[in-house]
Amino acid sequence: MNLTLRSENGHIQLDDSFKESLRSENLMIDRFVERLLMTLQNDSNFHKIFCSEHISWDIIYNTLQIDNSAFPLKFASFKQLLLDFKVISDHPTKEFNKFIINGRYKKVFDKIVLPEIRKRKVGVEELMKSLEQKRINGEEAEIFVREFEEKRLKHKKEVDWVAEYSAAEGYDIASFETELSKKHDRFIEVKSYERTPYFYWSRNEMEIARIKKGSYYLYLVDRKKMDDEDYVPMMIQNPYLNLVETKNEQWRSVVDKIRFDFIG
Repeated sequence: MNLTLRSENGHIQLDDSFKESLRSENLMIDRFVERLLMTLQNDSNFHKIFCSEHISWDIIYNTLQIDNSAFPLKFASFKQLLLDFKVISDHPTKEFNKFIINGRYKKVFDKIVLPEIRKRKVGVEELMKSLEQKRINGEEAEIFVREFEEKRLKHKKEVDWVAEYSAAEGYDIASFETELSKKHDRFIEVKSYERTPYFYWSRNEMEIARIKKGSYYLYLVDRKKMDDEDYVPMMIQNPYLNLVETKNEQWRSVVDKIRFDFIG
């Protein structure tokens, strides 16, 4: 980690960049943690721990969380180090068996963890080109919706791009119905298209839409119009009710795949 260096006279001294941190214990801890994480950014084991399989977004506490299962026995000492330095802490809901990641280090995680998560999302090599384009389209639409929501709320609320860390939540953006909302109450799944609106809806997304009812939205974004200043995406509130439970003459569903389970 290069915290110390040997001077010309043979003395061991602290790296100059850390000297200013000695005035405050919290500042010193922050600098140590940042240097530790930056040192581990090219470590494969580090990215096995902090990967999309284990990281998710806690909508209640508005922070990142990581599964306890990310730390098998061989990483127990590393987990304890992170706990001791308050990089992670026990989740308030013990039944979740997760840890909360300290928001003070989110920018560092954004810098060293996010790029690797995005890289591993791309898929197998032979599908890389098509998947990469789909990923780019999806991320651009999600960024557009996040900015659209921030403008809709007059920049008075912090809209969270949940899909930046996890694709398992069933929605991409955690937003607010109004500027007066006290907590996230608009959960947005973003779909992009060209020409005629269409989208694919996963089983998990449908289930989350069923649970969240009127607080769940589909935003359909026309990729050709995202640069138009006044463009407003198509919004479908409570899509499970309006597309699944209720017959909607404006939409038709098409079976794209059928799953078969062997039952013996």
